[in-house]
Amino acid sequence: MVWGSVRNPLLSEARTNDMLGPIGPGMSPYNRYDRAVAEDTVAWLRNAPEGPWCLFSSFVAPNFPLTVPEEFLALYDEVPLPELHPDRGYERHPWLARQYE
Repeated sequence: MVWGSVRNPLLSEARTNDMLGPIGPGMSPYNRYDRAVAEDTVAWLRNAPEGPWCLFSSFVAPNFPLTVPEEFLALYDEVPLPELHPDRGYERHPWLARQYE
């Protein structure tokens, strides 16, 4: 929760939840939902009426859970670390450090 970053003092203990559990390759209900939205969108576009129209398609991913179908994950060999990273001497804001923990 971003609002935690502006508390003074910061909360004394970190809160945990299951949000970060399923990170990595796989299929989640959200991925299946997004695929259904994409398929419905393509089907509608193939039969779109003449004249002006507006189509809004909304997807859930990428959000928690951070589960991605392997076909998309395989597109990325390695994502480089950001320049401002603790491994390179950058000191995180205390709230970010707690989030990382």
